[in-house]
Amino acid sequence: MHGPSTKTQGPCGLSAILFPAHAADALTAAWPATIVRPAMSWSRGPPPLADRLEHYHWFIVALLALPLAGGIFLLARDRLSEPAELQITNTESVPTDIRVYISGAVRSPGVYPLKDGDRWIDALEVAGGAAENADLNAVNLSKRVQDEDQIFVPAQGGSSPASNGQTPLVNINTAGEAELQTLPGIGEVRARGIVQSRTTQGPFASVEELLMRKVLPQSVFADIEPLITVQ
Repeated sequence: MHGPSTKTQGPCGLSAILFPAHAADALTAAWPATIVRPAMSWSRGPPPLADRLEHYHWFIVALLALPLAGGIFLLARDRLSEPAELQITNTESVPTDIRVYISGAVRSPGVYPLKDGDRWIDALEVAGGAAENADLNAVNLSKRVQDEDQIFVPAQGGSSPASNGQTPLVNINTAGEAELQTLPGIGEVRARGIVQSRTTQGPFASVEELLMRKVLPQSVFADIEPLITVQ
């Protein structure tokens, strides 16, 4: 019923049986599907690259995300471990209120509050200004005020509050730093030392206590002794 088969001599003397085309189709149709299908699947080859990438894309994403997550973690850890920066606020010096006593030829003599950096002319203004007979040439109005300053404005043709027409003695228990600096050999540092000594150890009982308390050396004390007093 099927065409005759032919026998041929193959390589190495092996014989092969060749069937007609319709006989081969019939043989394939009659062969069990479980045997034919695997042979057909083998002939298809491996799946395409796109299918394989789609199958493993979550795995690839995870591999790429791990270094990124690790870098973020390390950066956050380093920032948390860094010491907090100290913020230093630049605080400007607040002007300190000081008190000065102004007397003499002024309209309203008395003790007035001023601020550090003010000058004697500012003290004169807060005292109501100079009187009509004030001798302003006898006062250095450009001086800066110091706490406990005593500013005396003499009258024209008048005398200072000194006895017998002499220069008034400086009371080392009440004079401010500016007044003390009018004494020979007394600068800012020594004037501050006199004020601090009477503040911490009490008023001076005599001018010689400047030596006993070691506030001034003997040479400076000898120069100012005739010009100072204690009251």
